[in-house]
Amino acid sequence: MTSNIAELINAALKAGRTLPITTMMEGLRSLVQKWVWKNGNEANGTFTQVTTDTETVLRENFIRAIKFKVFPLNTILYQVVVEDKGNFLVNLMEKTCECKRFQQDEISCAHAIAVFAKTQLETYDYVDDYYKTITMKATYESTVHPLPNESEWTLPETLNKIVLPPKSRKLPGHPRRKESDLEENQKCR
Repeated sequence: MTSNIAELINAALKAGRTLPITTMMEGLRSLVQKWVWKNGNEANGTFTQVTTDTETVLRENFIRAIKFKVFPLNTILYQVVVEDKGNFLVNLMEKTCECKRFQQDEISCAHAIAVFAKTQLETYDYVDDYYKTITMKATYESTVHPLPNESEWTLPETLNKIVLPPKSRKLPGHPRRKESDLEENQKCR
């Protein structure tokens, strides 16, 4: 998820790199304003408790959970038996499952949903706030304002100085790899 937004911003910056800095920044601001507008409208148009993608995952998990058998161990721990796959322990208090999907995604896995159906608990209560539409609405409720006209800008004194690049000479060829990079590479193998 994080690399997609980084790649998107990088692509936007790449297109504006040849432009003057103020034009590039205005283009970037405009892009963020469009994203806030689009995602804010999407958030305000949803009437479910969770985002559309999360709702899809929960529905798929519910369909899978119908076939599971649930056995309570106590009021917090439940054993879910899945034919041909084995047993999974679900802990409601810690929001964990032995399949690791529940705690990794912080969305109820199929095993947890089977427990919710048996105990008549609300599935949405066990979904992280990150996936809820109320959080999405709060994220996009702020406004991205355009810059005022350039003639109205108040620039600090330091911006009138010319800043030169540091004095250094780039060596020919590829840059040498640091020892820490080499050690990290060896650990991955």
